[in-house]
Amino acid sequence: MKNLTLFVSSSDAYEDCWYPFFFLLKKFWPDCDLPIILNTETKSFAFEGLNITCTKTGKQQSFGKTFHAGLEQVNTDNILLIMIDYFIMRDVNETYLRDAYKTVIQERLDSLCLVEMTSIKETIPLRDNVSLVSGPGQDRFSFQTAIWKKSSIKKYVLGHENPWLSECFGSLRYEYTKDRIAFVSESIEPIKYLHTGALHEGKWIKETVPELEELGISLDWKRRGFYEWKQLSLAQRIRRRRKTAIQEARSRAHLFGLKYRLMPPD
Repeated sequence: MKNLTLFVSSSDAYEDCWYPFFFLLKKFWPDCDLPIILNTETKSFAFEGLNITCTKTGKQQSFGKTFHAGLEQVNTDNILLIMIDYFIMRDVNETYLRDAYKTVIQERLDSLCLVEMTSIKETIPLRDNVSLVSGPGQDRFSFQTAIWKKSSIKKYVLGHENPWLSECFGSLRYEYTKDRIAFVSESIEPIKYLHTGALHEGKWIKETVPELEELGISLDWKRRGFYEWKQLSLAQRIRRRRKTAIQEARSRAHLFGLKYRLMPPD
């Protein structure tokens, strides 16, 4: 697959995830011949048999800036985006993956999500088991594993944003682009991984641990601890919103500019 790089979005804070991620990648995709970019800030990592380049972007102060700094080191026009806690759990179907990449090129897509996005109902058939997103709405942008044009994904992740703001406001920004975004059906998903991620807010999702251990992953799970799913009180929700209030205001202002054509969408 020419002109394609596997871009693993991470940072030094997730260093403990690097070995299990690449252990499982090598296990379930032993013939991976893509150049691999691991987005890091100051640290390096290597895994035998894999062509990994660490970006060492330096401390960028935000997820969005780190993400953009990493993309600048990608030498291809297209990326296969995978988040660091999306551990691959089954054999990668390279036939499906190659077909997906051909679809991106032949249909001139900006993105092809390699997961069925069941929450998106506004679609039109593009090819067998491939749906083209039609019109604005929720979940137009997400960090689920996808093939992206490098130039296209940049507009969905602003420098001040964290992943949650990017997904929320990136989906809203989609309305003001001419991007062609599509997704595959579940029957031809080439990469089977934990769609929820193995982590939530920096802690392990407890339900994922037994399956990871069965696959040979042994970590000190208590170091990060386990996320406890619970209903937040009103006061807790307000405190959480306050932490990102300035960043959210900047995203809203940017969206206002797009809506009233005060700035270009691309």
